[in-house]
Amino acid sequence: LELKHSHRLNDEAKEYIEYIVTGAKRMQNLIRGLLEYSRISSVSKDRKSVNLKEPLYNALYNLNLSVSEAKAEIIVKDLPDVNVEPDQIAHVFQNLIGNALKFRKENERCKIEIGTDHDAGDGNRIVFVKDNGIGIEPDDLDKIFVIFKRLSASTNKPGDGIGLAICKRIIEKQGGRIWAESNGKGSGTVFKFSLPDDYKDEVI
Repeated sequence: LELKHSHRLNDEAKEYIEYIVTGAKRMQNLIRGLLEYSRISSVSKDRKSVNLKEPLYNALYNLNLSVSEAKAEIIVKDLPDVNVEPDQIAHVFQNLIGNALKFRKENERCKIEIGTDHDAGDGNRIVFVKDNGIGIEPDDLDKIFVIFKRLSASTNKPGDGIGLAICKRIIEKQGGRIWAESNGKGSGTVFKFSLPDDYKDEVI
């Protein structure tokens, strides 16, 4: 419409069209995210034993441009072998690292560290994605995994509030759990998730 009638439109009309296009794109992204969320099966498929560096490097490959633009430092430490769906775990890594890039500090080089924490003591492996970004207030740490929930610090950033909810759903379907740790504004954030070595789908 804008291309066809641009010579007839004044600045106000062009501004309205821009609002409409922006809203339509936002709605398209929202629908895409909801479909992705709903497609996460309750029963895991294509599960196999892999070293977590495999899905991590797939995620980093997809984020290569964003990492380069942010001039981010990525540190990869030892990661365990676990029985998971690699594509799903790659999606989790991509969301968590993408968030770290998005919410980096403007006056400090973005640094992201991925590695393994101590075992949970119940046979689960704990993996972390740590950044030196803007941080999250402790009272908000549980809220960030609620679908469509966006914190005030993120309202000026692109996003639809679905990414972390998808991460939570994926990890829980893999038999683990996910959480975040932060001391508040400016302190960075550590996302952690646990994965069992020998998880099996429940047969009903």
